[in-house]
Amino acid sequence: MPVKAMPDYLRYSIIVSLFTTLILATSCQPKLSGRFISTVEPTQITTAEGKTYTLPKADDSQQIIYLVRHAEKQKGGGDPELTSDGTARAERLAKILADVPLDMIYSSKYNRTRATAGPTAEAKGLSITNYNPRKLEELRELLFDPASAKKYTLVVGHSNSTPNLINLLLGEERFAHIPETDYDNFFIVVRDAEGNINITDLKY
Repeated sequence: MPVKAMPDYLRYSIIVSLFTTLILATSCQPKLSGRFISTVEPTQITTAEGKTYTLPKADDSQQIIYLVRHAEKQKGGGDPELTSDGTARAERLAKILADVPLDMIYSSKYNRTRATAGPTAEAKGLSITNYNPRKLEELRELLFDPASAKKYTLVVGHSNSTPNLINLLLGEERFAHIPETDYDNFFIVVRDAEGNINITDLKY
């Protein structure tokens, strides 16, 4: 008995079904944005759930900048210290970055930012270099100038200066100021040799 050819409408239906399945599978790939992290390595992160993901566009040849707002601060005063929760967060930051071979740590001169960077600086044997959060263009030049740029850099800032600096690095206004009650933002900026930039926004 001769085998009948598959009708065109049925063949078309199968192709559409396969294409839809492929699209859905691609769209279900895990998104890193907003995930809580436990550890960071030069080219990958491990989330709080213990899952490991490769950072987008990160490899050993690229420059990587880690940016955080200072940890929880005490109320009142012109230059407050960290609270006990803030101190714990600063220590957690050092643990998260334990496997990153940091070359440079930048912080504004204030107690809360320097105290946030302190445990990481001590663990890495690095000094903390001050920057002026009101002159972010100067910091951008330091970060990108081949004469001063480092491969792995941590920058500790404020609810306004951190997103403002990221926008400067990106060359576009993408990130708004961080709410005053949020202290857990963790940004990773990856810049390749051609100057292309990819950013991943996480939590810690």
